[in-house]
This record gives sequence, C-alpha cells and structure tokens, in this order.
Amino acid sequence: MPKIIKTKKTKEQKPVLIYIFSSLKGILLTYIGLLVLPLVYVNDIKFSDITEKIFIYIIIILGGFVTGYKSQNKIKGKGILNGLIGASIYSFLLFISITTLLKFDICFKILLVIPLCIFSGLFGGIISANK
Repeated sequence: MPKIIKTKKTKEQKPVLIYIFSSLKGILLTYIGLLVLPLVYVNDIKFSDITEKIFIYIIIILGGFVTGYKSQNKIKGKGILNGLIGASIYSFLLFISITTLLKFDICFKILLVIPLCIFSGLFGGIISANK
C-alpha cells in the first residue's frame, strides 16, 4: 500500500494586497515619525526652519524606502518593479492624506515629495532584492 504524503498548503497573498499593506506600513511609519517632531519641541530643543523641513523630508523618504523594501521582501521578484509599484501606492496614499488634511490645497512641496518617495521606494526594492 503506497504512503500518502500530506502536503501543507501555503497561503499565498495576492501581490496587490502586499503592495497595499506595505504602503500602509510606510504611511504608519511616516505618521509616527511626524508625531515625534512635536515631542522633540516639547523638550525645548530648538531647530531652525530649514532643519525642521529636512527632518520632515527624511521621514517621508524613509517611509517610501520601507514601502519598497517590504513589498520586494514579500513578493521576491524584480526589485525595481516591486519598489516602484509599492512606492507609487505609498505616494498616492500620502498625497491623498496630505491634501485632505490641508483642505485640498496643493502646493509645490507636495508635488516635490512624490518623486522623492518613488525614487526611495525604487532604492528600497533594489536593496531588498540584493540582500
């Protein structure tokens, strides 16, 4: 009598869900980082206006990097493509949330952040693919 081998079925998530969840992780990281900034001001540490803006841009870029890294890490494919798609979704969600908070007032700074997020996501996808 032949042995019956039981195989474990693995749950495979759809790539779209992975992109969305990795984008939400990036958005969460961005909002947590942006909530740290007022806590630094409470401790009487004074920053110049330029330093504050640089800090905000670094947090947003790190969110795009994490999004690209996480999406590539889960999907295991082409790093550039996965990073691009994940960071594009992240940029879109960030754009929607920022414009909603600013009462749909679109300024140059928001349009500058979108390509920065996409390039950081590309870089995160490449780093994750080559690790």
